[in-house]
Amino acid sequence: MKNNTDYPAAMPWFLTISWGWIVVASIIESVLQSIFHKPLPLILNVLIIWRFVQAAWLLKVDRRSQAIYWLVAGSLLDLLNTFVLILHRAHVGLIIYAIIEISVVIAGIFVFRRDMLRYFNEVDDTGLTLSPWMSLFFNTIYFQYHFNVIAELNMQQSLKFSLSQSK
Repeated sequence: MKNNTDYPAAMPWFLTISWGWIVVASIIESVLQSIFHKPLPLILNVLIIWRFVQAAWLLKVDRRSQAIYWLVAGSLLDLLNTFVLILHRAHVGLIIYAIIEISVVIAGIFVFRRDMLRYFNEVDDTGLTLSPWMSLFFNTIYFQYHFNVIAELNMQQSLKFSLSQSK
């Protein structure tokens, strides 16, 4: 069953940037945190914010996408974990809690992967394949790499189409 639109949505410019810029932003974030000795909560991490940007766009173009809900759940669990650690009420239950939090985050990554594959193979028909291992270990950057490649392919195809129309 296809999305309610039978044509691919235009990808916004910010999703077409190179994955390298996301890495640079993450490195700058880490350097600033080490200089000022103020670690930010995980929810304010560049990679996590970018993951939300990717998931929000995917939800916008494919209403069946559930990735953003998993990301919200993982972020809320992380925020709760931050408050618990601030209150210094660490106990054995935190290990179980950490396992639950990590499981939700990993599930969110694979739900995003599934939704991205579904959209780009059903609607955009790019023949996208995503490695499960690369998705697990390099998720946001790996997905951004593919967003960039897909945007370049779409631009080349539209250029070929416009050149063939002008002949």
